[in-house]
Amino acid sequence: MEKPNKPMPRINISPFEGTPIDQLPVSYCRWMLMQDFFPREWMEIAKAKVDASPIHNEPIFISRHALDRFSIRFLREWTEYKFTHKAEYDGIATFLVKRAKEAWEKGNDVSKKRHRSDGIVKQYKGIKYVFNQSRRYPEYLELITVM
Repeated sequence: MEKPNKPMPRINISPFEGTPIDQLPVSYCRWMLMQDFFPREWMEIAKAKVDASPIHNEPIFISRHALDRFSIRFLREWTEYKFTHKAEYDGIATFLVKRAKEAWEKGNDVSKKRHRSDGIVKQYKGIKYVFNQSRRYPEYLELITVM
């Protein structure tokens, strides 16, 4: 006897309330992966959606605060990059994701580690990148801010 198809769970909070998890925007799914309060089943669906995205598949979520801080303090870096790579250059968000990935992989850990909830701070090329790491999926990061 065949099992009936299980209905897709629907998000019960946020502006997307009532939306099936597999129909949420990729950016929202990426944010979900950084939270601890969603059911595991929802997280697996969100992770699959992010992983399958051909464009937004880097496992780094950039907070609005991080993007604002970067654009205010380090816009010259992106501008210089943009003009030296005229044929192919990234928008500022993609540029920041790539820089954050580099900082995570190659940067020096300068975290103070005073509290369990403190972010992970990586210094790379004169900029400090402050990360949060997903507890369920450690390969997923959130860039909280830059200094």
